[in-house]
Amino acid sequence: MRCANCGAESVATASVCSTCGTRFPARWRQGRRCPECGRYVPAGWQLCPSCSATLSRNTGRWGLALLGLLAAAALAYNAMTYGVRLETPPEVVRWRQKASGAMIEWRDRARSLLERVELDISLPQLPAR
Repeated sequence: MRCANCGAESVATASVCSTCGTRFPARWRQGRRCPECGRYVPAGWQLCPSCSATLSRNTGRWGLALLGLLAAAALAYNAMTYGVRLETPPEVVRWRQKASGAMIEWRDRARSLLERVELDISLPQLPAR
């Protein structure tokens, strides 16, 4: 790093100029922190000069934003092309009716069995359809 006061070149990890003693900024404008030792490393370096840790490249979140945008476009295209079905399909309605009928039948059988045995157990109430 070059000192702004005297122009001398200093070690990248130095916090003061080795020639005139001028303090370097606490955080370099183009630098970043090493995830291993926490020291500041100049931009563009792939290895930390203090601990030799490999530094990952900061790619930002543009890829994730682009993926979200593409997913939204695909969803809109499919909705326009194939239509949006907000009603329940008939096969689901039939399945729901069968399941509801089976639950009511089970409840009635259990109630009659409990009446025969004369146990005082309350069964849960099913919602009316």
